[in-house]
Amino acid sequence: MAAVAMASFDSNSPQWADLKSVPQDDGPSPVCPILYDPAYAQAMDYLRALLPTNELSKRALDLTQHIVKMCPPNYTAWHYRARILIDGPDSELGPRQERLRAELDWLDELAKQNMKSYQVWQHRKLIVTAYDDPSLELDFIARVLAKDSKNYHTWAYRQWVLCHFGGLPDAQNAAAHPQLWDGELAYIDELLKQDCRNNSAWNHRFFCIFATDRAKRGLWPSVGEDEGQCVTSEVAYAKMQIALVPNNASAWNYLRGVSRLDPVSAVHKTQSVSSNDINIYTCAVPLAQTLLPSSKEAKEDPQIDSRGKSPSLALEWLLDDAEQRCTSGSNVDEALRQGEEYIDRLKVADPMRSQFWKYRLSCLRRAAAASSA
Repeated sequence: MAAVAMASFDSNSPQWADLKSVPQDDGPSPVCPILYDPAYAQAMDYLRALLPTNELSKRALDLTQHIVKMCPPNYTAWHYRARILIDGPDSELGPRQERLRAELDWLDELAKQNMKSYQVWQHRKLIVTAYDDPSLELDFIARVLAKDSKNYHTWAYRQWVLCHFGGLPDAQNAAAHPQLWDGELAYIDELLKQDCRNNSAWNHRFFCIFATDRAKRGLWPSVGEDEGQCVTSEVAYAKMQIALVPNNASAWNYLRGVSRLDPVSAVHKTQSVSSNDINIYTCAVPLAQTLLPSSKEAKEDPQIDSRGKSPSLALEWLLDDAEQRCTSGSNVDEALRQGEEYIDRLKVADPMRSQFWKYRLSCLRRAAAASSA
């Protein structure tokens, strides 16, 4: 369905003869007046004349379209446009559902050209809410993400669509479109196949499974029947991704976040073990060790870690594990020795953060001293 044709704005047109334009008032002595384009300034003069009248007409709709095309971040024009489309008279603007659908079609292209404009996405949210049919939204969002897979506004809009129309577990009323969630993990998997370092996709995965409490309610049976099973499954998923690309910061961060949700499940202990006694880093210590040259090799050739053979994120994970063991008070001397060794190797593998590694060394030694006291 094509968008409603827009009449070109011409202040000399008879349709504007009854309206007196209202120029912008910057006061008698503006310090730094903005040099607006004359065409934009003229259009805004007429918008200021229309706003107090609350005129919900075709000419007002055309004017807002003319303005937002020149200046997509103009939130005043967008707000007025939404009011016209949602509350305007059918006699002049056509059936409400048809004009809302036409607006979504028009926004399909406009959003691609203005992906980082908050106002464009907020306007679409208002229109699709009034239209009350999200059936085309996920496909539209996917097309936008295909152009920019890490655009914050697009991801925020996708999450809103899922929650608003697909529903949340603790919502008082049943969602009208719960099926929207069904293909989300498969979609994320596809994005991660294209770019395993897409931090936005990793964040969305965490949002879908855990941040919405869907895991606790057993709403991801393909992942797990409760949060503990989902944690176990996702730890394995992250480790699999790390094995493919060892220095993938997004996967390592996801592993950290998921492991902390349920430490007992993360390290495959029995539920009788207190989560306070669990060192979450043990879940990936063997993996980290397989990704690195051995300590013996590093001692024989101190520069081995600088040749791309040692993913610094694996070394950092082992350092975190050593510091945790220092804190727990179990075999502190050995943990301290290993931690100092990892820091020496990190200074070679990741020299850009040499000052940070010095700081981590002080933290490690303080933790060991406090545990031994």
